Amino acid sequence: MSEDKIPVHLQIALTPIGTLQLRIKALQTEHFWALEFQLKSASGQENNLKAPAARATDETFAIGYLREAEEVIQSVFSNSGLIKPGRLMEKLEEVLKISRRDWPPSLMRGLADYALKIASQRKVSEECCARWWNLIGFLMRPGFGYPLDDFRVKELWKIILNESKNLLSQEIMIQMWICYRRIAGGLNKGQQLQLAGELINVLLPKKNSKIIYKSKTDAYPFSEMIRALASFELIDTGIKIRLGSALIARIVEGAGEAVDFWALGRLGSRHLLYGSIFNVLPREACEKWITNLLESKLVLNERMAFLYGQLAFKTEHREINISKELVDRIFMKFTGTSYIERLQELLLKENRLNQQERDQVFGDHLPAGLMIET
Repeated sequence: MSEDKIPVHLQIALTPIGTLQLRIKALQTEHFWALEFQLKSASGQENNLKAPAARATDETFAIGYLREAEEVIQSVFSNSGLIKPGRLMEKLEEVLKISRRDWPPSLMRGLADYALKIASQRKVSEECCARWWNLIGFLMRPGFGYPLDDFRVKELWKIILNESKNLLSQEIMIQMWICYRRIAGGLNKGQQLQLAGELINVLLPKKNSKIIYKSKTDAYPFSEMIRALASFELIDTGIKIRLGSALIARIVEGAGEAVDFWALGRLGSRHLLYGSIFNVLPREACEKWITNLLESKLVLNERMAFLYGQLAFKTEHREINISKELVDRIFMKFTGTSYIERLQELLLKENRLNQQERDQVFGDHLPAGLMIET
């Protein structure tokens, strides 16, 4: 590791929205870096940063790199034709000289702020609009855990409300649903319920008990709607049970897709990513789902093992834990398979998920350095 030292001056200012802005200016070059600390939330309350069980380690980028990346974003959404929307992420990686998978939270939130600033430019074309929704969801995931995330979600929510959804193409809507899933943890219960109402009415219209595709082309958009809806941990139990029951029916019939297993795990999970114990599906409903799965003749694979690990995960709260009888039946089902050891760890020992499992539950790779404890 290099021990070279760069002499700097520290510049401090209090911004109107309640952040303490620190600029570190190099004395011998034109480089400078920005640091921010949140002093109040979007609601104006002091010391109310909403980052439950999240820990961030970060890397500070010279602002010059951020400006170059902003120029790339501006070029795409000005519809100049110099950079096609489909190449946006590739060009950002080239400018930043780092894979998008490794972008630190400070960099992503800085780019998110710029994307929000030029949000109106997404409307220059359908392709730009779809790319903007994909970009903002990626940059703001998981919707909380970094200073000023509540301000960012507040601004994004205004855009969501003002979007004329009935006039949008299917691809734009798909990218919006992906965005909802990625930032769900930053939405409050009312916001989640509003979006959930829109989605459930499409997935299960007129109180249907089955999810029915009108054609094969419905599979992808329906899968993203399901993933978004299952990510809303704060919604009412009735909605969770309604969607979960429809998913169970598809799975038991042998028609379940990967998204159905994933979504059922999120809906019935004993350990939520950001919701509280009061948002966990009641034990009785979850045990009914587990019983249906145990009585089926589904193939015992990694997908099934992970689903059982979600539904029967042992927690410190006895009132939501699955009965010992059902846990024993799960073990009997998986005896002799390669999954039994990990299942025993998750269902008996109040264990934690590893990083790969956390990413799998989230449905996306979490930003580098940001970890949600589960």
